[in-house]
Amino acid sequence: MAQNDSLTNWKQLLLEAERIARQGAAAEAQDDSTTAVELYREAAGLQISAYAEADRSAKKSIKRLFDQTVEKATALKASLDLATPPNNSGATKSNAAILSNPVQSAMTKAAPLIPSAAKPSKGKPLPTLRSPTFGLSSAEMDVLRTTSYVNDMIFLPWCDDDGEEPYFFAEPFIDKDGLPALSSKQQERLAGWKRPQEFMSHPQMVCQVSCTSIIQDVVTDCSFVASLCVAAAYENRFNKRLITSCIYPQNQQGQPIYNPSGKYAVRLMCNGIARKVVVDDRFPLARDGKLLCSYTRNRAELWPMIVEKAYMKLMGGYDFPGSNSSIDLYTLTGWLPEQVFIQDAKFNPTTLWDRVYQGLHYGDTLVTMATGDMSADLAASLGLVASHAYAVLDAVVMDGGLCLLQLKNPWSVKRWKGPYSCLDSKRWTPELCSKLRYDPKHAQTVDDGIFWIDYASLCQYFGSVHLNWNPGLLPHCCLTHALWPQHQGPTSAVYNLGANPQYSLRIDHTTGRASDTAPVWLLLSKHITRKEENRDYISMYVYDRPNATSRVHSPEDPLVATDFINSPHVLVRFNAPPGVSYVSLVLLQYEKVRDLHFTLRAHSMAPLTLAPIPQLPHRQQLAGEWDDQTCGGSAVHASFGDNPQYKLTIPAGASNDQGLPVTGMAMLEAGTDKQVNLVVVRGGLRVASLSYRNTVSDSGPYSESTCFCPLSADLSPGEYTVIASTHQPGQRGAFKLSVELGQPFTLAAIPPEGAGMYRRVVRGAWVRGVNAMGNPSDHADDYMRNPSYLLTLHEPTEITLRLQAPHIDPSPALNVTLFARDLTRSPRHREAATSGSYVNAVQGVAIPRTRLVPISAMGATQYLAVFSTWERGVEGAYQAVVFSDKKIEIEPWSASSPCYP
Repeated sequence: MAQNDSLTNWKQLLLEAERIARQGAAAEAQDDSTTAVELYREAAGLQISAYAEADRSAKKSIKRLFDQTVEKATALKASLDLATPPNNSGATKSNAAILSNPVQSAMTKAAPLIPSAAKPSKGKPLPTLRSPTFGLSSAEMDVLRTTSYVNDMIFLPWCDDDGEEPYFFAEPFIDKDGLPALSSKQQERLAGWKRPQEFMSHPQMVCQVSCTSIIQDVVTDCSFVASLCVAAAYENRFNKRLITSCIYPQNQQGQPIYNPSGKYAVRLMCNGIARKVVVDDRFPLARDGKLLCSYTRNRAELWPMIVEKAYMKLMGGYDFPGSNSSIDLYTLTGWLPEQVFIQDAKFNPTTLWDRVYQGLHYGDTLVTMATGDMSADLAASLGLVASHAYAVLDAVVMDGGLCLLQLKNPWSVKRWKGPYSCLDSKRWTPELCSKLRYDPKHAQTVDDGIFWIDYASLCQYFGSVHLNWNPGLLPHCCLTHALWPQHQGPTSAVYNLGANPQYSLRIDHTTGRASDTAPVWLLLSKHITRKEENRDYISMYVYDRPNATSRVHSPEDPLVATDFINSPHVLVRFNAPPGVSYVSLVLLQYEKVRDLHFTLRAHSMAPLTLAPIPQLPHRQQLAGEWDDQTCGGSAVHASFGDNPQYKLTIPAGASNDQGLPVTGMAMLEAGTDKQVNLVVVRGGLRVASLSYRNTVSDSGPYSESTCFCPLSADLSPGEYTVIASTHQPGQRGAFKLSVELGQPFTLAAIPPEGAGMYRRVVRGAWVRGVNAMGNPSDHADDYMRNPSYLLTLHEPTEITLRLQAPHIDPSPALNVTLFARDLTRSPRHREAATSGSYVNAVQGVAIPRTRLVPISAMGATQYLAVFSTWERGVEGAYQAVVFSDKKIEIEPWSASSPCYP
C-alpha cells in the first residue's frame, strides 16, 4: 500500500499504522503469516516516518510501538523461513529493509531495537527474542537464539502476553510445523489423525485432575507419563495448579479450557528458559478407534493428550527414545531435578527416605522411581518392568518404623508381587489395611497398576530415584546462559581445569542465627537441539575459596564434586556458613565432542551473586623436552640443575591491566608416566640448587602428569627462574610450560649450564690423611694439599666449573677456588675466582662464568683449581665439570710436585 500524500501529520501516520497493524493481526489470526509479515512491515514504515516528525515527548512511545511491530514481523518471518527453503533469487524483502531506513538509524543510535544475533547454523535465521530475555548480555541472547532451534523447529521464549494471543478462529487451526513423527508401533496401528469432536461427544480440557486415571499407550514415554501422574497427584492433594497451569488458552480463573478451534500453547522449560510450544488438537487413532497416545479413563478429557503432544513435538516426535522423570518434570514444571542412584556406594537409604517422606508430605517435591536392568524371568516374578519409570503417589511410616510407598505403573496395569503387594496375605493386617484404607482382596480384582511396596524391597530392586524440588523453597536465584566452544581447553580436562568455564558465587548469609547454614543448590543444564543419543558427559565441581575471583586449575580437593553423567542436568547441593562466603564453580566435560550451550542456575535461601571468572589476559606457552642432558630429576639429585629452566621477566612499570584481584599461574603438563614439579625462584639466572629464601612459589609434592604453581597477582617487576623437573632423573619426554598473569611478561628458555662451551669431566676422591685437608681458615698449611688441577690456556678463555660429591651422604660443605699461578710474585697463588661460601647442597658448588687470560697479559703460567670440603678428613668421591669456550689442558696437580714453591 502506498502512503497517501495527505498523511503529513505524524499523528495521522500513527493512526494509519495502527489500522494496518490490526489488519496484520487479523491475517496472523487466520494463519496467513506471509500477508501478516508484509502488513506489519508497512505499519513499521509508517511508524518510522511518524517518529521523524513527532514531538520529542512522543518519540519514546512511538519507538515502543515500532519495537513491538518489528518483533512481530521478525518472529513471523523467522517461522516462514524455517518452513520454506531459502530462495536467494526471489527472496522477499526482509526486516533489513526496515532497519536500513535512515530515520530508523537515528533511532538505533539512541537505543538498539533488536539485539545482535549469533551466526545462524546451517543458514537458518535466528529468531528475535522478546521481553523475557531483557537484561541479558548479548552473548546470553545469542545462546538463547541459537538453541531456539530444536529438531528443526523454532521454540521462542514464553512471554506474559502469549496467553492472550489469538486462539479462536472460524476454521480449525493447523499447526504450521505439521504432525509429530510416530513410533513404529503407532504407525502399524494408525488409521488416521482426528480432532476431539470426531471421537468424543463432549470434549473437555479437564474433567478431574487425577493421577489414577492417566494411561500410557504405545508411546515409549513411561517417564513422561509417570511425571504427569505425580504432577496430577500434587494438584489433587494440595489444590494447586502445577501441570494444568502450563496449558493455554485459559479462562479468567487461570484454568485451561477446551478450544473448538484446536489451537493450544503449552509453556515448557527448554534450553534455559520457558518456551512456547504450539500444537493443534489432531491426535493419532488406531483402526479400532482407540487413541495411540496417552489419555485418561474419562474419554472426554484432553489435558494429558495436549501436554504429551507438545512435549513430543519438542522432543522430535512420538518416536521418543525415552528420558527420565526428573528431566521430564523439569521441562513440565521447572522444578529442580535431582537423580539418586540406589546402587551407588555413597547411597544412604535413611537420608533418602527422610527427604522423600518430608518432601512429599510438605508438597516440596515430586518423586518417581525407576527400575534398572533385570532379566525377563526376574521381572515377571516380581511384577515389575525392567528399566521402567513409576510414579510415587504416597509415602507412609507405620508403627514399628515400617516404611511403605504407593507407586503407579504408567501402563495402569502390572503390579508388584512381593512384600505388601495385593497378593501378600501375611503382612496385610487389619490394622494396616484400616490405616491405609486399602483392601488387598479388592485390589486383586482390578489391576490399575497402583500398588504398595516396602522401602527395603524398593531399594533392592529399583535402580534410581528421581526427585524434583519446588524452586520456591529457595527464593533467591541467579543464572547465566553461556557457550562452551569445543576448541576451548583440552578435550579432557582430567588434570587441568584452567580453560573450563568457571564462575564465582557470592553467598550473603548475614541474617538469621549465627549457627544456621543456608542451603545452596546449583543446576547445570545442557541445551539440547537434536533428538539423538546424549554423548555429552558433564559434571560440576565446587571449590571453597576465600576469594573466588581466581581460576581453579587443579581438580583436587573440591568441596563438592559430581560424577560425570550423560543427563542434561547436573544438580549440586551444599550448605553455606553464616556470613559472606565465596565458592568457585567449575564445569567439566569428560570428553568434548562439540560446542556445548548451557544454563547455570544458583538457588538459595540467602542472596546470591554469580559472575564469570575471566581468563587472565596475558598467557604464554612453550614446548620443552627432558633429554639425555636435561632430565635431572628432583632437587635431591646432583643433576637437578640440568633440568630445563626458563627466565620469566616482568618489565618495570608492568601492572595488572584489567585491575583484577587475581592470581597468576605457572602450569607444567607432561605424560601420565611422570611425576612433575615446578618451582619459581628470584634472579632469572640458571639455578643449580634451590634456596628456599629465594623461592617465590612451588607446585608442592610431585604430581602425576600436571602441576600448578600459583603466582601472586602483585608479583613485583623483575626477573625470575622457572624450573621444570621430574621426580626421578633420566625420565625423558616432552612437556608444555604455560604461564598466565594479569600483567605483561616474557618467558624464554635459559641455556643449559655451559651451553656452547667445551665440556670436561674430572673425577677423583678425598682420602683421609692424604688429601682431605679441609678449609684454608682452619688448616692453612695443608689447604693446598686438597685435590687440585692445573688448567693451561693459550688465549683469553671463559670458563665455569662445578664441583659435586653426589655419593657422599650426608652431602659435605664444598668449595672450589681458582688460583692464578704467578712464579714471579709472592704469594705465588693469587685467587682468581671462587664458588663462595662452603655449601652442602647435593648439586654442589660452582664458579660462575669467569674470563681468564694467558701469561702474555699478566705473567701467569697456569691456573690452579682446588677442591675442598669444610671439614678435614671427609672421605669419598667427587666429580667436577669444567666448561670453557676455548680448548684448555687439564691435569692433576699435587703439593709435592717439583714446581711447588
